[in-house]
Amino acid sequence: TESRKASTLSVETESGSVIAKVINRLIVPDGSLTQVGHDGAQLFFTHPEVEQFGATADCRVIEDAAITTGTAALTSATGSFTDNLVGLVIAVAGAGASGATLITTIIGVVDSTELTLDDNASTTVSGSRAVYGTDNTTAFQDALDAATPGGIVYGGPGNYLLATGTLDIPQGVRLQGAWQMAPDHL
Repeated sequence: TESRKASTLSVETESGSVIAKVINRLIVPDGSLTQVGHDGAQLFFTHPEVEQFGATADCRVIEDAAITTGTAALTSATGSFTDNLVGLVIAVAGAGASGATLITTIIGVVDSTELTLDDNASTTVSGSRAVYGTDNTTAFQDALDAATPGGIVYGGPGNYLLATGTLDIPQGVRLQGAWQMAPDHL
């Protein structure tokens, strides 16, 4: 049987800055999940599943990302990168302006240890955490918008990347994920 448990886990860099949070197995770059009031839109589903709206649980985490200021070449000895990653979103801790998280798109795979990103790094990082996968922000918002008050929007097992924008959770709607054991780390 599958147990369900709400859990929040912060993903931090060595300097202590939070780059993402895992919320019920949802990987969310820091600051991109907010709750606001109900906007009065007509809602249709009591318990929609995010997969019905196109969400894909394909998010991966690497702990040894490296990228140099002014370049778009990200390397990782443990990456095991393949061509199917082209077009996915990637968030690299500390590689953005002033050490913020760089959120961009993977535009090429050089080999199993190197990616080409759509944007150059503003800060050099080495041994950094990076998360990549399908940006599921729109799919999650569509599922939330379709839920009836009192409904639960359900994300099946797996890791979902929410990389852009914010989620507006309508009043009376819950967002819930599932897994067999609460994660103690990514």
